Parts: sequence; structure tokens; C-alpha cells
Amino acid sequence: MTDVTKEAGTVTAEVAAMPARKKLSKAAILAAKDLKEKWVFIEEWDGEVLLIELNADEMLEYVRLFSDPILQMKEGMTWLVRLCLRDPDTRERMFREPEEVEAFKKKSAKAFRKLQDEALELCGLGEIAVAAAKND
Repeated sequence: MTDVTKEAGTVTAEVAAMPARKKLSKAAILAAKDLKEKWVFIEEWDGEVLLIELNADEMLEYVRLFSDPILQMKEGMTWLVRLCLRDPDTRERMFREPEEVEAFKKKSAKAFRKLQDEALELCGLGEIAVAAAKND
């Protein structure tokens, strides 16, 4: 048996050994609770805050920031944090009104950095951010 045949046989055996996956309907997809949540302790605020992964629409909103260099400079690290930071009771975004946003942006940069790192990881953007930083 050649190496290719041996490798193909191994792959086939591994696939055959995998458990059967269920087939999802449109209703099942829409009903899935698929956004990850994470509680993060912020030393500067002496408490935990709730971060929730971005949904597809929110991710597009975040990506738009990076197509506008002026907005990116103005909003910086706070944008992703504001999209992911949620009220623990309602699960709605906090700091939506302009005056709340401005007050929130005056909080600790160290706290923002920790939340940004956690949000990047939660949304699956951690490796992308590291790669982008290396290219700067």
C-alpha cells in the first residue's frame, strides 16, 4: 500500500469513527443560543462585568470602524468594549447615549485594555489582532 493510500485509509477510518452529527433546520439554527458570555473581573472597578460575543450585525459594525481611519483614531479601543459590554440583567449594551459614551471613555485605560483583550478573544479576533499588531 502506498503512503497516499495509507493516509487516505487513515482519514476514512477517523471520519467513520466520528459520532454522527445532527442535521440542523432553519428553526434550530435560529433558536440556538450561540453567543458566548464571559464574566471579567476588573481590579480598577473592584467588580465583574459581563462581555457577550458579537453577533454578525455587530461584527459588521465593528469592522466598519477599521475602514474609517478617523473614526478608528477617535474611538480606538473603546469601540469593541462598548459593543461587548452588557448589562447583567437585560443583556443589552451599556453606554449607548453620547454623554454616557464620553464619560465611559474617561475610565482607566488599563481596564479598557483588559476588556479589549478579553473581547477580542471572546469574538475569535485574538489571533487577527496579534497578526495586525505585528504588521504595524
